[in-house]
Amino acid sequence: MANTAVTPAPTPKYYTPEERVASGRFPGNNFVSRKEVYDYLMTKEGMTPLKAAGIMANIEGESGFYSDAIQTGSDSKLNRGVGLFQHTYRSRKIGMIDAVPDWETNWKGQIKYALSEDVGPEFIKMKFSSPQEAADWWMKYWERPADLDYGCLLYTSDAADEEDSVD
Repeated sequence: MANTAVTPAPTPKYYTPEERVASGRFPGNNFVSRKEVYDYLMTKEGMTPLKAAGIMANIEGESGFYSDAIQTGSDSKLNRGVGLFQHTYRSRKIGMIDAVPDWETNWKGQIKYALSEDVGPEFIKMKFSSPQEAADWWMKYWERPADLDYGCLLYTSDAADEEDSVD
């Protein structure tokens, strides 16, 4: 008889800034503290701790809190994601860079832009029951990755529990 036990998904590794730089996973020099990001998010009208945690889980998975992150491993510089949210698709990337020309150092401008473009305003109006629910919504409707299952794995457990870890 076949073994039908399901192995739980591994808990994502929470990388230190030093580990990110050493691994090349999140290249960048402008690390922004989680507390700064959380505090800034909480100044936005309609923001709640759950929504802030959901957005922070996305930032953790996309850029590791490096505002100047540029995606590695892509075959073309044109296809590389940039910034906290790793804007990748041409129109969205150009929109972000036009709106925030100093994006490498202007992390607040990146966040302000993300909350104002596409479905960002809709996200602000929504109610969520957990950081995970907010992270999943942001990923599914704002980010829209090619592989939702992988994205859900990235933004689970520790990564989506940011409100308890903003030191």
